Amino acid sequence: MLAVTYGGRYARYDYLDDRGLLSPRVSLTVSPAEHFRISTMLSRRAVAPGAEEFNPRIESGVWLPPQRTFSSLVASHPLEAEYTNHVEVEAERDVATATVSIRAFHQHVADQLATLFGIDVPGAPAAHLGHYFITNAGDVDASGLSAGVRAAIASRVHGSVEYTVTRARWTSGGDAVYAMLLLAPSAVNAETNRI
Repeated sequence: MLAVTYGGRYARYDYLDDRGLLSPRVSLTVSPAEHFRISTMLSRRAVAPGAEEFNPRIESGVWLPPQRTFSSLVASHPLEAEYTNHVEVEAERDVATATVSIRAFHQHVADQLATLFGIDVPGAPAAHLGHYFITNAGDVDASGLSAGVRAAIASRVHGSVEYTVTRARWTSGGDAVYAMLLLAPSAVNAETNRI
């Protein structure tokens, strides 16, 4: 058996220099034997700075847009989108009513977004009025492995357990990092981390 799925999302933000953001995704699943599957997935996700603030609530009825405003932490740097490239390979084996899986993945985040709340900067709207700052803090590379098991215990009871180990490395993003070190030093971590 061979299954291919694909899709994507396109979003447009007028406040970005590069207004159109495309987020494609494709996955391939091969079943070389009964009850055994190998899958791979490739994706690229584009996130605009502050985009989550514009998502309307799911509730019906009248609602007001968010009262928060944001701007670039470094005035001379325009706001840029964050891009995440994700690659993973997974093997699954059905054992009785359970499925056992192992997975390896790698992510590269270019221009990772950092959002800073509660910081007052001269010449900018006050933090207590809901203003916050966004900047591109640098790049992140993360790789990891996971193992898991999931099962249908009863017709309406399903359970799963997964253990993941990840190793990540951050690369500085230039001037924005110096501003973050001055205003929010706890937001900067230049070490390799194992999570």
